[in-house]
Amino acid sequence: MTEVRTASLVLIGLLLLGYVLGDRGFAHLSISSVYIGEIVLGLSLLLYLLRPQFKVWLMSRAIWALAAFDIWCLLCTAPFVEGYQVDALRDSVVYAYSAFAFLIVAAIARPELLVNALQVYGHAITFSVIVMPVLLYVTPTTHVRHEDLPLIFVKAGDAAVHLAGAATFRLIGLHAAVFPVRLPWQRVVDAMFWTSWAISVLWTMAGSRGAMLAMGAAMVAVTLFGFIRRQAVGFMAVLAVVFTLLDLLSIGIGQERRDISVAQVVGNVSSILALDDSMTGDDELGSTLRWRLRWWQDIIDYTVFGDNFWTGHGFGVNLADADRYQADPEGQLRSPHNAHLTILARTGVPGLVLWLAFLGVFGYGLIATARRARREGLPNWHRLHVWIFAYWMAALVNASFDVYLEGPQGGIWFWSITGFGIAALALAPAPQRTTEPA
Repeated sequence: MTEVRTASLVLIGLLLLGYVLGDRGFAHLSISSVYIGEIVLGLSLLLYLLRPQFKVWLMSRAIWALAAFDIWCLLCTAPFVEGYQVDALRDSVVYAYSAFAFLIVAAIARPELLVNALQVYGHAITFSVIVMPVLLYVTPTTHVRHEDLPLIFVKAGDAAVHLAGAATFRLIGLHAAVFPVRLPWQRVVDAMFWTSWAISVLWTMAGSRGAMLAMGAAMVAVTLFGFIRRQAVGFMAVLAVVFTLLDLLSIGIGQERRDISVAQVVGNVSSILALDDSMTGDDELGSTLRWRLRWWQDIIDYTVFGDNFWTGHGFGVNLADADRYQADPEGQLRSPHNAHLTILARTGVPGLVLWLAFLGVFGYGLIATARRARREGLPNWHRLHVWIFAYWMAALVNASFDVYLEGPQGGIWFWSITGFGIAALALAPAPQRTTEPA
């Protein structure tokens, strides 16, 4: 039983690491037109069927809320499979990848497996952050066709989610709890980690507004839970000094679409805060912002206030074509750069309500369990649930401004974090227990 669970976790873990390092490029690895994510999902499902485990699913309210959402989405998919075939299945990944959440919950059935997963994550994310500047630098900055994608093609928003998760993992003390023994060379690794992290953060914040908001959401989350308040002041001061020096020295990297510079970061902030078109100094930033807002408003109009209230467009139709917002000359754009609006457009208002209900149940569960752990003197359980919540929030915020849950490199990571969180909720000590995860 343990070997089967371990094998499933190893497969999923290697897949997630590949997505961090290669992102969209790695996601397009395939065998006979079957992508790597679907291959791992199929193998993991096979392993699960060898040793099925249902009891742990019945212990979580979040699982029930997720199941209700998935069932409604299936009802909105089934009528369109015959007509749209592969397109219907491709669009359904926004919820179908939640299978990873169910698999991870079933696999992580004991506290020691939870600890092992955290240790593997700690090593893997440290390595990933250290090499992240190189990965971002070699990523093409021009439009690349799907069939021509290189192995490494890292999107700024996707990288920012993992940078947020890596930083909060260390800042709240979870890394130290998982690795209590400090080796002599650890200071060198820490210096390399934070240097690479700072470079990567500047890069991603310049490249994507969603990346900036994802990073901010994670940091705000851990701060509200009482962590890094003192560090945040010093951290922001150092960041302000570095940004000022870079701006005064006009240091930056020229890119075809957006430069990697302090000025670009400032432009991204201005576009987020813009109340009208005149406040957006960058024409490209302003045009994409207006384009998205118009499309989102149209989706709300034809669902909440229109004829698509109950079922939306369903899964299979290209939303960009149907709503007349296709901006890709090859017609590859299918979603409105917002997972919540994608769900509304494809499943109608009932689907959106079920989606928000699931998010509420899961998010509230993490918050309530973290607070209870703190009251009962269980600091490591407190740190664990705060970190999961911050990581999950970063992913959710990025999904609100990018095509994230609709693709494997974002969707599988999001649902894996969710599954890990549900497992942590199920394994959290009952009020009378006093054990620690590490």
